[in-house]
Amino acid sequence: MYNLTTLQNATYVIDIMHYANDITGGVLGTLFLVSIFFILFFTFKLRYDFDDTLTSAAFLTSVISLFLYLAGLINIWIMIVFVVITLACILYLYIGKQ
Repeated sequence: MYNLTTLQNATYVIDIMHYANDITGGVLGTLFLVSIFFILFFTFKLRYDFDDTLTSAAFLTSVISLFLYLAGLINIWIMIVFVVITLACILYLYIGKQ
């Protein structure tokens, strides 16, 4: 049986997400971010080519990771990984277009 005492004190959605993130050991925020990346990637892939799709999905995921970090749902290293992926994609696009 789970202790739902802290869940009864939740007044906002972020409180429920913090509780679920604590129960899963911090995996909820990371998997939430990865799933957002794949949803954005496959949605953009319907219309654009691979390079633009990967860069756009990585950039938007980096922005979302900043908000998740500020909310306390992910570690700073996860945010840094998505920022590095974004910078690598931008660098690849810049070099590839020259």
